[in-house]
Amino acid sequence: MSRWFAPLAVALSLAGPALAQVPKPPADPKPADKPKTADKPKPADKADPLDPAVADLVEKLKSKDTQTRIRAAEALGEMGPAAAGARKPLCDAMKDLSGSVTVAALRAIEKVDPDLYKPLALVVLDPSTAKQCQGVLELGLLLGEKGEPAGYIVLTRMKAAMTARAALRPRTAAYNIHYEPLTNLIDASFIALRMIGSEDAEVLRVMKLLAAAGSPSAGVREKAIEFLAEWAGDKDDRRKQVAPLIRAGLKDIPRPYLCIAAAGRFGKAGKDCLPLLRQLKLSGDEETRRLATEAVDKIEKS
Repeated sequence: MSRWFAPLAVALSLAGPALAQVPKPPADPKPADKPKTADKPKPADKADPLDPAVADLVEKLKSKDTQTRIRAAEALGEMGPAAAGARKPLCDAMKDLSGSVTVAALRAIEKVDPDLYKPLALVVLDPSTAKQCQGVLELGLLLGEKGEPAGYIVLTRMKAAMTARAALRPRTAAYNIHYEPLTNLIDASFIALRMIGSEDAEVLRVMKLLAAAGSPSAGVREKAIEFLAEWAGDKDDRRKQVAPLIRAGLKDIPRPYLCIAAAGRFGKAGKDCLPLLRQLKLSGDEETRRLATEAVDKIEKS
């Protein structure tokens, strides 16, 4: 199995039987491959305009008055699946500084969308890092785009795991116990966010920071660049934002496999990466040479 899917394999093993229906990664995937999710339902949030009653309650979730926000969340919960268009605002309400609003929002999600609630509850309520990892993967791999309302919550857990991992001191008991589970949670969060395809402004802002020089690690930086490359897709305006990050990654990151693959997918938009890619064709690492050759060919033929 390619080392690029090792984190996915570990995370899937942690998730257990709940993810048994998810296809296993191919035996020898390319770095640019994206794990397949179960059938992606079209999120209710993105399908139709909000019902006026739902829209009114969503607006009240932004009220300065705490009790108004609580009552709005409770009312949305009472509407059940009819309030599916409020899934994102309810997830956003879980950032509320008031714990009572957060609890009301989570309870509302349980009634509005039980499928979203189950993994979300693991992520925000369970103290076990392994269980949080399971919840994060379920949000991404099983729900796909339907899990997009929870993108910011996944990001929050990922950032917390990064902070906790950075605080660990090597060769200590805490390091030996917590480093690997925290790493698995970070990797699972990146996978989930890719599957979700988050458009959340804060998720994108943080990903751009993680993709830049000064990122916590080369691995985190490359995964952030990969996320942004997929977010850019074939949209020229987005590719212009991401291309400089890819180019910097090609220059700074040792064995930048994911950056090379992303540059190749960008075609003409990756033209500024050609000088660096041609240098990487002379790398002492065989996989780097192979990927760089493929990327150069794709860009030159685009």
